Amino acid sequence: MRVLFLYAATYYIEMPEKAGINQNLGTGKKDIFKSGFGMDENESQIIVLVIPEHDYTERLVKVVHDLVDLDLRICYVSLNRPHNTLMSSFKKEGISIDKMFVVDAITRTAMVPPECSSCDYVSSPGALTELSVAISKVMDRKEGFGYIIFDSLSTLLVYESDTTIAKFVHFLMAKVRVAGCNAIFTVLKQDADSILVKDINMFADKVIDMERWTFKS
Repeated sequence: MRVLFLYAATYYIEMPEKAGINQNLGTGKKDIFKSGFGMDENESQIIVLVIPEHDYTERLVKVVHDLVDLDLRICYVSLNRPHNTLMSSFKKEGISIDKMFVVDAITRTAMVPPECSSCDYVSSPGALTELSVAISKVMDRKEGFGYIIFDSLSTLLVYESDTTIAKFVHFLMAKVRVAGCNAIFTVLKQDADSILVKDINMFADKVIDMERWTFKS
């Protein structure tokens, strides 16, 4: 049985040195998803990553790289970058996109998107009903997805109130649990003290503050 090296079931912001995890992220065998915490791959897990703004993209790319290395199908919900830009960025970093599906909430705000078998386009990041439908369709697909990455909760805060977003996120988390999938929700460090993050803290398996994680060159 394959084991995913993640740890679940505590509701607090985790610092790497408290958990005894190697702080070098994204290379070798000791990174955030391969750090020695065993979890059955059939167990659903929801993680919130609190990421500093100044290197948000770099850190998130490392996380995606680690998940792709586990040979899992990934659904990436992008509220920040259009599908084409996202895929180009991943390819540049040597990340395989063969098992990746994107829910893109940016492209249609600027243009009519082309047909794409690996992407579903939503009209805007604030279109919560459309997002719910698109993500639900992904989770209902017969081939299944190992992880859903939601990038990001901070973007939603621009469009809706904490209360509205919290209800939306609770719905998504419930869908993830029922589907037996895993999910990663990202949020900027500056929003870590928001009502939203404090609220979803109770429903996530773990909230990880990545500010003190460092990268190997």
